Amino acid sequence: MTFKKLILSTLLLFNPLLLGAANSEPCSEWTEGNPILQIKPYWETAKSEKIIACLKEGKSLKTRDSMGRTALHLAAQYNQNPKVIKLLIQAGANLDARNASGGTPLHDAAMRNPNPLVLETLIRAGANINAKNKNDWSPLHSTKFNKNDDVVKLLIQSGATINAVDDMNRTPLHLAAPFGSLQKIMLLLNAGADANAKTTYGITPLHGAAGWNTNPQVIESIINAGGKVNAGADMGRTPLHEAAKWNKHSSIIFTLIDNGADIFAFDHKGSDIFEIIESNIRLKATDGYWDVRELQFK
Repeated sequence: MTFKKLILSTLLLFNPLLLGAANSEPCSEWTEGNPILQIKPYWETAKSEKIIACLKEGKSLKTRDSMGRTALHLAAQYNQNPKVIKLLIQAGANLDARNASGGTPLHDAAMRNPNPLVLETLIRAGANINAKNKNDWSPLHSTKFNKNDDVVKLLIQSGATINAVDDMNRTPLHLAAPFGSLQKIMLLLNAGADANAKTTYGITPLHGAAGWNTNPQVIESIINAGGKVNAGADMGRTPLHEAAKWNKHSSIIFTLIDNGADIFAFDHKGSDIFEIIESNIRLKATDGYWDVRELQFK
């Protein structure tokens, strides 16, 4: 053995990091390791060949990571290849297994996976489309976080309950309204979402959209679907109050007013929108603040 080979052998023998790099285990991060730094990248790139090799190695479909997720949960959330999902199902993965939050693989797919074919694979295999997690969220609720609106479309077409409520009486429309795209909002409304559904605290979807959505067309679509523009006046919290308090876009305030919002309605503290906007730092940083101010003198 040459001196160079002797040094290399010694390094590999006594340095675990180098040894791991030279002889890595393709299945070591199946459900083990850091959820973000190790498990997520593993399942994002896992291909059918790797899954088959890991199953032959003896990896169990029942083992869970630190968040209670099985291999099918992880693949459904991170892997965009429906063949990987199908392979795990054919190998006996439990479609209705629950993670630590009570969610099924379909919940995880609806939440993060941008490929509708992954969800379709789960649904065709028999996944419960209206399963509830510990917060009573259905997979349709979970699409709040998914940026591909085709996922919403697929769930609706597959029979998702459009006005299902969670533990705070929120519907999928409630969750979509603050940050959802116009397409997502329209998909829900056209499928029969209740524009006036109230949460446990009396909040409607229009309240959420008024407070945080930046698209005036979203506001108009909810109103056109029957959403009451002065909802919550009896409890001193209308959509206009929410827009004045939180939204940085004056166009949202004007859209509400153009559709009949009561500009002089008082909130539960006895303040009108002209007092409320004084605490809206984001709006005050724009010219729109002064446009709203001018309404006080008209």
